[in-house]
Amino acid sequence: ALPISGVICGMVLMMVFLFKTQLTSMYHGWLLTACYIFVITVANIANLASTAMSITIQRDWIVVVANEDRGRLADMNANVRRIDQLTNILAPMAVGQIMTFGSPVIGCGFIAGWNLLSMCVEYLLLWKVYQKTPALAIKAGQKMEEQELKQINIPRDAESKPEIGRA
Repeated sequence: ALPISGVICGMVLMMVFLFKTQLTSMYHGWLLTACYIFVITVANIANLASTAMSITIQRDWIVVVANEDRGRLADMNANVRRIDQLTNILAPMAVGQIMTFGSPVIGCGFIAGWNLLSMCVEYLLLWKVYQKTPALAIKAGQKMEEQELKQINIPRDAESKPEIGRA
């Protein structure tokens, strides 16, 4: 949801910047206001999706990929944080430079194109991690049940078989 919404916002804003005078004159400027409301709403939804994705990757997937190795988990979390912070610093600077030396339309086109490209790369990499880590396919409920059974030393098969000779 996140990259596609970035593409949608970028395209709508490109149209707003290109046709601002026409949009201002249509419906007493309400069409322009509706475009801004649409972009803000889609951007907020994208922000929520981004937060959910970060939580999923940083809290769930990394723990599974680290395979309960605390040292590896700490290293992986630190690397993910570095990447996240670096992109939070560099992305606005890059877009600001593009909009300053180009135009707002070029900046919006760059954002839309970058989101489309990054979506493909991101999903490809996530798919590869998912394929190489079979433990990610196990649901959280199954993991909890297996951990509980492991704690009380009951094999999974013994739980479902009734004992013979007991009444």
